[in-house]
Amino acid sequence: MKLRPMPIISTILISSALLFGGWFLYQNTAVKSPIEELVQGIPGIVHSNVQIDRNSVDLTLQLSEDAELRSVYEQINKRSETVTGNRSLTINLDSQSSDQLDQWWSEALFSVAQAMETRQYGDIPKSLEELAKGTSGLKVKIDMDAENVYVHLNEGSHHKYIVLPRTPIEMGVWQNESV
Repeated sequence: MKLRPMPIISTILISSALLFGGWFLYQNTAVKSPIEELVQGIPGIVHSNVQIDRNSVDLTLQLSEDAELRSVYEQINKRSETVTGNRSLTINLDSQSSDQLDQWWSEALFSVAQAMETRQYGDIPKSLEELAKGTSGLKVKIDMDAENVYVHLNEGSHHKYIVLPRTPIEMGVWQNESV
């Protein structure tokens, strides 16, 4: 039996086109489009970008000046559970920060890190507002829920968004490992 190369090559090309085309169509209609629609319905989001991987969904957001950071996070996490399935959702915030805001945050980070480490979350607003008094035009907004502490720094047209998880990443021995 003689194998003819043209039918084999054309079959491989057509099968590949159908498989990859079907996968692309599935990603766009079953995952990406619902996430984009979900995000568009949340107040405070100006622009969003969705990147889908096999195990994760990366969502990059640009927020408006009056966006409620905690509310945005809560709504995305609540609404996305059915859409993302078993993929992990990562939310990245596109801050329009300045060198001055970054410098201020790096100085304020010591007191914030200490409050987070000792779980004295009530000290965070006090210390940040005290430090903000030394910088004219700087507005600090802090919010918290069961999972995160949300910080929004605003100085004129520059914004910096920081989300700090309340449960620190544990290093060392696994929780369920016996010694």
